Amino acid sequence: MPEFLRSLLVVLFLATGIFYFAKKYAQPLGLDPKVLQPRITAWYLITCAAFLSPNFWIFAAIAAFVLNRAAKQDKNPLALSFFVLYAVPLFQKQIPGAGIVNYLFDINYFHLILFVIFVPLYLKIRRAKDTAPLGSVWPDKFIIGYVVYSLVLVFFNTTITNFARVAFTQCLDVLLPYYVASRYFRTLNDFADAIQALLIASCIAASIAILEFAKGWLLYSTLAPSFDIFWGYGGYLRRGESLRALASSGQAIVLGYTMAVALGLYWYQAKKHIQQQRSLTWAIGLLLCAGLFAPVSRGPWVGAALMFLVFIFLEPAPLQRLLKLGVLAFIPSLIFLLTPYGAKFINYLPFVGSVDAETVTYRQDLFENSLHVIQNNLWFGSSDYLNTEEMESMRAGANGGIVDLVNSYIAIALSGGLVGLVLFVGYFWACTYRVFFALRHAKGADERILGQALLGTMLGIMFMIYTVSSILMIPVLYWLLGGVCIAYSLMVRNQELFPVNK
Repeated sequence: MPEFLRSLLVVLFLATGIFYFAKKYAQPLGLDPKVLQPRITAWYLITCAAFLSPNFWIFAAIAAFVLNRAAKQDKNPLALSFFVLYAVPLFQKQIPGAGIVNYLFDINYFHLILFVIFVPLYLKIRRAKDTAPLGSVWPDKFIIGYVVYSLVLVFFNTTITNFARVAFTQCLDVLLPYYVASRYFRTLNDFADAIQALLIASCIAASIAILEFAKGWLLYSTLAPSFDIFWGYGGYLRRGESLRALASSGQAIVLGYTMAVALGLYWYQAKKHIQQQRSLTWAIGLLLCAGLFAPVSRGPWVGAALMFLVFIFLEPAPLQRLLKLGVLAFIPSLIFLLTPYGAKFINYLPFVGSVDAETVTYRQDLFENSLHVIQNNLWFGSSDYLNTEEMESMRAGANGGIVDLVNSYIAIALSGGLVGLVLFVGYFWACTYRVFFALRHAKGADERILGQALLGTMLGIMFMIYTVSSILMIPVLYWLLGGVCIAYSLMVRNQELFPVNK
């Protein structure tokens, strides 16, 4: 049997198990079976199209058709997009220019979702009279400023056709998902539906990651070659003796990032249902934790721990809770650390472990060398920073002769200076502040739990992108979740739980 077919059968088998339990426990988890089944069908069809289509364009046509049909039937199309978000890796293909230009722009699976689901939602939102205008809140200003500033920098260093291409993709990749996510959700049920959809998608990814880690077999590794696409991601990579799982993410740390985000949002689901469904709540949490471990990426581990601490400190009597958890976890942790598995786990930890310790050193060297380059181009950055002596020195060693900017903040400061960095970081802090302010005024228990989940997740994201560049699914999630944070704050405001002028 061909490897792509074996991979497809395993992916479908694992997903079917997740879907079975989702439907079995739909009522206690607050899922609508009538909405769930069409989404499951769409996921199956898109996944099968990805593995069985002879080329990318046939897959794209099938996926677009399936998404369009499913979106028309779904009462919450944005939640549908979260449900199918991880179904296919984000490899991309150039759309031919028909002899006029070399090519129009690169298209990937998420772009299909944007064209089919987000564009119609954008038009619908724009027509609504009660939609908050773009620019009415500070995160809007920061994200618009960031996009405009980045385009100004590009304009002076490229051709007119390439500038038009970059401007289009920036609006498509950044502004469109943020705007739709920030204005579409209006009720608590909308938020709950979207979070549940993303959690189901994450559970599928987690189960695939666990199998990849256990069996040493990457299930999506055949897709890009079958479409004659050179991707640069999705290959086999080990840390110590362990294969680093990828699922559909394309890169191990990206998978870890998505799992950490899922755990952050799971706080909302777990807090709502732990009293009624304690065993199921723990089972889902453990599945996501195993999915977080499988990529063997240390930055997301620390990010998830930071989220957990944020959640604890947002609860009443946080120090007492921490002490209680420490006492409960002490004996099991001690027993685990005394086993061979405990010693192996310690070796994987950053700063104290011996496995791939050079990656920690590389990040430290990157930070120090980048600071010198940034100081020489402090305000507006440089377009040729990679050619500086400090960056050239980073090409040596185990990194394959490339400069891997494993720090989103450093990457932006190098290319855009402090101006670009302030706009980028300002977006995150403005989103976080809006959630924090709304959380302080939310009166309903579910609204408060949702605010806690969003606040902790955004703070975790802000830490994790310090350890990875903004590639693949990483920016997709932080633009979307930033928009969800704004939607949450607008929902609380519209419920007149705090003054309109805030």
